[in-house]
Amino acid sequence: QVTSPLPLPGDNTTTTVLTIITKTTTTTTTTTTTTTTAAAATTTTTTTTTTTITTTTTTTTVHIIIIIIIISSNNKI
Repeated sequence: QVTSPLPLPGDNTTTTVLTIITKTTTTTTTTTTTTTTAAAATTTTTTTTTTTITTTTTTTTVHIIIIIIIISSNNKI
């Protein structure tokens, strides 16, 4: 009976799973300011809109190592 040796480290099968999760968040802020001048009877309205876009990227790498062990037996001829 002959048993094959264990696999070398180079014989391992490595599978890499790469997952990229991207999340985008948009925030809009509107500010309105009204100023009235009594002497001139003038009203000024100023509107300011601010938009903030935030992008978050998460990268996850998972290494799956599969070790294949093959044991073969040979009968005597």
